[in-house]
Amino acid sequence: MKMTKRVLAVVMVVAMIAALLVGCGKPNNNNNNNANNNNNSAADSAVSSAASSAASSQKDEKETVSGTGDNSKVVLSMTLFDKEYTLGKSRVKDLADNDWGYDPESWKDVKMDEKIEYKQNGGSYKTMDNNTTEVTISYKNLAETFATPEQCIITEMEFKGSPDGAITKAGTKLFNGKIDLSKIASMEDLDNQLKAVFGSYSREKMTDSEYTLSYSYDAQVTDGKINIYASYDKKEAKMKDISTTLRLNYDYTYKAD
Repeated sequence: MKMTKRVLAVVMVVAMIAALLVGCGKPNNNNNNNANNNNNSAADSAVSSAASSAASSQKDEKETVSGTGDNSKVVLSMTLFDKEYTLGKSRVKDLADNDWGYDPESWKDVKMDEKIEYKQNGGSYKTMDNNTTEVTISYKNLAETFATPEQCIITEMEFKGSPDGAITKAGTKLFNGKIDLSKIASMEDLDNQLKAVFGSYSREKMTDSEYTLSYSYDAQVTDGKINIYASYDKKEAKMKDISTTLRLNYDYTYKAD
């Protein structure tokens, strides 16, 4: 009987020692989980940082570019098919008289015989077109006590296309013909022409990928502001699109000739 008790005691001691050894050898799950979590967090942070850097490299901050021109002398005008239209002076009728039609969808809600009060906005972002191209305009009654849409003054113009397409067809020029968009073959060409007209303007890189390089240009002048968005096709090594928008100041006062 005594022998049996001794055997049982020995077996219990051995079992306790084995359990202790197993406990000591077993890794701490909480510590491992914390380590894994820390590693994953660091990895996620690195990926996020890399993605953020890549995204920021695609779009740079605006930079101011100095030129030899004079912003105060720039006239907000656009020449299309050898006819010049000046914001704050030219009327909607001037476009219509030069074969620019009223796009049916864009003008469907416009009452052409409506009498618009002085200083009242007549219409925004209306499309006028001819057989090959289209132009977007906004207009306002700046010169009469009452005026129909055709008699209103053009306050905004936008024309877009490629130098070897719509721009060349229309012979698009800007600012009393000082910039010829059909002659733009690269971003450098555009910058050189802008520098010759403006004393300063801002430039912002919008895209720089394997296929496309694009910039946005802005400048403030006496009567309003301009924006040009231009993209360059790297694969074909040529300008892809140029979109030009001229806008008159909201508080512009009409100046009769």
